[in-house]
Amino acid sequence: MHKLAILIPSGFQWFAGFGYCLANLTKHSQGDVFNLQGSNLLYLRETLLDMAKDYDYALCLDSDMLFPPNVVDRLIKHDKDIVCANYVTKKPSARWLALGLDGQVCDSREKTGIEEVGRIPFGVTLIKMSAIKDIPSPRFLFPWNTATGR
Repeated sequence: MHKLAILIPSGFQWFAGFGYCLANLTKHSQGDVFNLQGSNLLYLRETLLDMAKDYDYALCLDSDMLFPPNVVDRLIKHDKDIVCANYVTKKPSARWLALGLDGQVCDSREKTGIEEVGRIPFGVTLIKMSAIKDIPSPRFLFPWNTATGR
């Protein structure tokens, strides 16, 4: 049995659907839940990963995501160091968030299985902690774009 940390960076509220999914997940998979609240998402992710250093796996979940109770089993079966679910933004101009190795958007419609990509969304991501133990912080870089001010 693997030791699982469930990491949730969030604002000060969770979506009801997320809470329902998390409750079902914890009935299906044994794991310790860690939640940090704040506005600096990258800092929260870094801190949560540091808290999970003694675990075998970290399941990173954003508090606005929906997922099945067996999400850990579905991701772990791929036996990859890092594996995630691709999904679209919740904006009217919805777009897929994973980018391929060529930098192009990975449209996951009509696809099954996994594919190697160059950038992932982190809303539903499973990490083998042994794979990142030697990567120093900060592991999440968010470069400032002076042209857009973001």
